[in-house]
Amino acid sequence: MRLEVTAVRFLWFLVFATWACATSAPPLLLLELNYWEQTNPLLEKAILEGGTPLAEVYIDNLSGLTRGDQQAWERIAIGAKTALPVYKSVFTELVKIQPPSAGMAGDVHTAYGLAWGERLASLELIVTSWESGSDATFREGLDRMQTASALGRHAEDLRRQFNTHLLSQCEKYRVSRC
Repeated sequence: MRLEVTAVRFLWFLVFATWACATSAPPLLLLELNYWEQTNPLLEKAILEGGTPLAEVYIDNLSGLTRGDQQAWERIAIGAKTALPVYKSVFTELVKIQPPSAGMAGDVHTAYGLAWGERLASLELIVTSWESGSDATFREGLDRMQTASALGRHAEDLRRQFNTHLLSQCEKYRVSRC
């Protein structure tokens, strides 16, 4: 048994040594690139398929909400109902991805997790409010949407910093994968 463990460790050492000789990039950079390649399509999907259409509906109907227009409420509830499955599927996939334990990826991951968790809660409240007719639940959903937007802006700021960091490291180590 001990010999098998030693043999496996030696094989892993050989794999790592071969990989290390093939590139001059630090292992953390390669882990961060792998994380970026896994999460970037998810982030784009959430923004393009969920966030952008929802934001357009929200902006188009905000003045109607302030006047108490039921149709504006309904349109926002329909927008939320449309965006909800997109955010749920992305959030489900995001939590399955393990960011590297060092570097900036963990902060980005946590920030998006918090933002999307709040976004999901706000969308569920808005959808529920339309179905139940509860003004209080609708207002709570809108308030939580504001909180989710602030968390989302923070996550996007971290993502921009992360992208800048990756680009500078790729240029520094001449990594062609970037």
